[in-house]
Amino acid sequence: MEALTADTLPGSPIQIEGAYKADGKSMSVWDVFTHQGGNVRDGTTGDVACDHYHRYPQDYALMKSMGINMHRWDTAQLAPAADALRRA
Repeated sequence: MEALTADTLPGSPIQIEGAYKADGKSMSVWDVFTHQGGNVRDGTTGDVACDHYHRYPQDYALMKSMGINMHRWDTAQLAPAADALRRA
């Protein structure tokens, strides 16, 4: 297996948030890309993905237990989830 380096890390990994069109969420680049026919060989989208949008409290607790102290949230998700993020 190839080691992950700055040269091999994907620039835009698949979104884990899921929640396609939930709560007025705007479309991410990944949403648009995967919904255009022919861009993904098997037609897979990130519509549900890991459902981090709905499971973030459990995910944050798990990350904390693992010593992870950083997290990247797609800005397309920020507006509808701003209040929830402030409470997390």
